Amino acid sequence: ELEQIFLANNYQLTREMPDPGGYSLVESGINVNLRAFDYWDGHAPANLYHIEFQNGAIRRIFDINTSRDVAVIRIEPRLIGKIYPDHNEDRVLLTLDEVPSFLMDALISVEDRGFYHHHGIDFKAIVRAFWINIRSGELSQGGSTLTQQLVKNFFLTQERTFSRKINEMIMALLLEWRYEKSEILAAYINEIYMGQDGERAVHGFGTAAEFYFNQPLSELREDQLALLTGIVRGASYYNPRHAPDRAKTRRDLVLRIMMEQGHLDQRKLSLLQSHRLDITNSGAGTESGYQVFLDMAKRQLLRDYNIGDLKNEGLKIYTTLDTMHQQNLNAIVVSGLSALERQHDLQIGTLNSASVVINPANAEVLAINGGRNTDISGFNRALDARRPIGSLIKPFIYLTALEASDKYTLLTGLEDKKFKLIMEDGVVWSPDNFDKIEHGTISLLEAITHSYNLATVRLGLDIGLEKVIATLMQSGMQETIEAYPSLLLGAIDMSPFEVTQMYQTLANGGYRVPLNSILEVLNDKGEPLQRRSLNIDKVLDEQAVFLVNYLLSKVVEMGTASKLSAYLGNKIQLAGKTATTNESRDSWFAGFSDSILAVTWVGRDDNQSTPLTGATGAMLLWADIMKFSSTTPLYLVKPENIGWTDDTYIRLGDECINLGPVPYIGNRTPENDLLCSDIDDGLKSIFNIRGWFQ
Repeated sequence: ELEQIFLANNYQLTREMPDPGGYSLVESGINVNLRAFDYWDGHAPANLYHIEFQNGAIRRIFDINTSRDVAVIRIEPRLIGKIYPDHNEDRVLLTLDEVPSFLMDALISVEDRGFYHHHGIDFKAIVRAFWINIRSGELSQGGSTLTQQLVKNFFLTQERTFSRKINEMIMALLLEWRYEKSEILAAYINEIYMGQDGERAVHGFGTAAEFYFNQPLSELREDQLALLTGIVRGASYYNPRHAPDRAKTRRDLVLRIMMEQGHLDQRKLSLLQSHRLDITNSGAGTESGYQVFLDMAKRQLLRDYNIGDLKNEGLKIYTTLDTMHQQNLNAIVVSGLSALERQHDLQIGTLNSASVVINPANAEVLAINGGRNTDISGFNRALDARRPIGSLIKPFIYLTALEASDKYTLLTGLEDKKFKLIMEDGVVWSPDNFDKIEHGTISLLEAITHSYNLATVRLGLDIGLEKVIATLMQSGMQETIEAYPSLLLGAIDMSPFEVTQMYQTLANGGYRVPLNSILEVLNDKGEPLQRRSLNIDKVLDEQAVFLVNYLLSKVVEMGTASKLSAYLGNKIQLAGKTATTNESRDSWFAGFSDSILAVTWVGRDDNQSTPLTGATGAMLLWADIMKFSSTTPLYLVKPENIGWTDDTYIRLGDECINLGPVPYIGNRTPENDLLCSDIDDGLKSIFNIRGWFQ
């Protein structure tokens, strides 16, 4: 996994002690020379480390330069994309001291030998280029100076007319009169057109190094620098991805000129010309799989920062993305949907999905998926697909009830019986359970664990729709909704992203933190941009939240999500809730551990029925997400004013079942007619049956 991270960041495998941006495999582990990098919280210089492994895990990290052990090292974040607010040009700005001397020598040797002597126009070079091109039979020399080429790229069009050429010469003279040679050379290196990345123009050698090699310019070999120099003559004609043979011929010509100018000897020339082009399939920042995250990040930039500040060039935007999580989430969605389609005899491509994975404590988005096609941008289901949420609303109904601790406890009896409600317009509304069965008088705990609709609706009507809506809004729901009884069955449309925000408030003990994908934005001087404040608010009663999270852990332990243990292959404590909407159009699962919260939706884009429930569809993808995450078990931190019963025996039909200790708020011990208070201790031990909901 560590080597995958190095390769993803374009570190080069070597047999010797590595230079910055390289690593080597040794008997006890890995030697790596981390690149220098400007993080949002400070500069980290390049440094050489030995990472020692034992039994498949990191045992020790050793700083080779200081001969000391260190506890933590950081690999520079991966470039996943670029944002262009006003134009479609790609730019990595460099100062001259960041440019390899070989590149500057090659540019001057090939493009403008008299650069340091002319005043913008070199008439001798024009004649010499004309003569060399005739003799060689190829376009190997150009007559324009670097200054003229800069003028053409920066100020003028590419049309070939006499008047444009005159303008180019005049402006080159003015540029030379106004600026130093070093300033002109630096501008040229950052401005020259180097290729096309879809609709985006690639300008400058810094960007070209990333675009063609996925490496910083400072790490390129001399033959790679020669290739970039050769591309200057015609970025389309010498495009190494489309015309590799032509590009190699041009590169070898540049290297030969460098030898003729005394920068290489014959032996080094032969070695460099023997190298392959080593061009990557795609440029840095154009990788697939991150479009949905980038879409979210762009929206949050506009939410949290001043639009004027975002239009400055050279910004560096550091995000919360975990690239390993994202890659695995994308793979899970593709393979998981195909498996569901095969299992239920559906045509491949019938189902689609959306998922959001966050750290519940700080609300940082680790990964997000908007559908099975992860290679192209398009409709962002995670952010924009608003679907009925079904039973995902139920924890918030029970939360509202439990806040009234003088009236409701986990063992309060609820009637799970059919009823009819006549609406103001005369329409009769008669809800039903998913299994079409009435279950009589049951405890609140059993009602949510089995996700019974009738008991839940009766509870919601009893506490009041307005109170339920207030809880939803406090938890993070943004859209205003009408107080219709059907909302108690989740007949409200929300996106997976919005659902994740609400469950983050639950998982974080009642503290709502806005979901966030941006760590920091730095300007071209490395200074952070001013950001609108993000409030962390305590919005829910922490005692009631504790009880609801206990209930959600029981849903996983013995309720509608009880098969999770079999899928995950362990007994790790988790909390979660399944949801299935009318005619199985939507399959949902929302759940969390101590370190990971994920929400997953599965359905059809045409809103037709599926053969899936929450437990047989979305929950299976969710389980695969948790398998990868190596998550820590859920640990419910008990707030003040929470008590626990002794072993609690409750009547289920003609039987008496032991629930174990049950939490409650305050000093009121839960009591109702369902408790088995009339049997002796000897009989109680007989009924000590675990997993009774199964």
